[in-house]
Amino acid sequence: MFFPAVMAADAALLVDAKKIYTANNVTVYDFSVAIDGSVNKKKIFIVNDGIKDPKKFIWIFPGYKPAGDPYAQSPRIFIENWKMIQLCIKNGYVCIVPDMGTSMYEMAGMMDEHTVTDMHWLKEAYKHYIFNDFRNAPVIIAGVSTGAEGAVKFSSVIQNVESIIGMSGTYDFFSLPQSSGEYKIHQRVFGDNAGVWRDENPVEILKRSVRMKFYLFCESKSMYFNQAQQLKSQRITNIDVVDYLALGKGKSHNWDFWGSAPVIKTLHEIFLKKGAMYE
Repeated sequence: MFFPAVMAADAALLVDAKKIYTANNVTVYDFSVAIDGSVNKKKIFIVNDGIKDPKKFIWIFPGYKPAGDPYAQSPRIFIENWKMIQLCIKNGYVCIVPDMGTSMYEMAGMMDEHTVTDMHWLKEAYKHYIFNDFRNAPVIIAGVSTGAEGAVKFSSVIQNVESIIGMSGTYDFFSLPQSSGEYKIHQRVFGDNAGVWRDENPVEILKRSVRMKFYLFCESKSMYFNQAQQLKSQRITNIDVVDYLALGKGKSHNWDFWGSAPVIKTLHEIFLKKGAMYE
């Protein structure tokens, strides 16, 4: 375990990292953050927990997981399907996969001192698992589906992000067809206020980001392909988009694409790259 079980940054903030179990180099914690009676607790899965000198931290953000988990986006499935245990042990990396459930990774409420939002929870997890002891360690963030939105948003509240891997994500809310389920699920969470949508919109957040690479994956047989194409067309000056869309030809929005051999091979090549801009 990287840190003591209980830490308090000030009188109002209480962080509790309680180990549940370790199996096959994966440690699972109940990680809770509490402020003045508002408590947010989720499980967090860590591969290669406790190594002394991590060379790199890889965060994986699953997508929206309703009851029954129809897309099988649990943390352990990502760890196993993407072969993260072998990669991390061999190279001295740490992989962190939070179980975000049905989170939409909202930015709203981050400044509320009395409420622990999901993004606030993630920021505290980064602080306590990485920044306090490994503040110069490089970070890669990979997100699938809604997790791709989360990866973009998370990159804006932490440090040392070298790259984002966006797989099958929504990047511009305003270009979503209003009849689509994707539009409606965002509307349920963010309401109808255009200002709120702009604040939550990944493409707007990327325009304000530090310079980094954005590795773009998407299956061709889904609405997210148009989102990927639109992100490319934005030509955001501080984001160097690397296009891996060809890997999704003929694929649908499921593990037939996310877990295919060419995708896993490419992901590992990205994880193993060195240098802030991987030149």
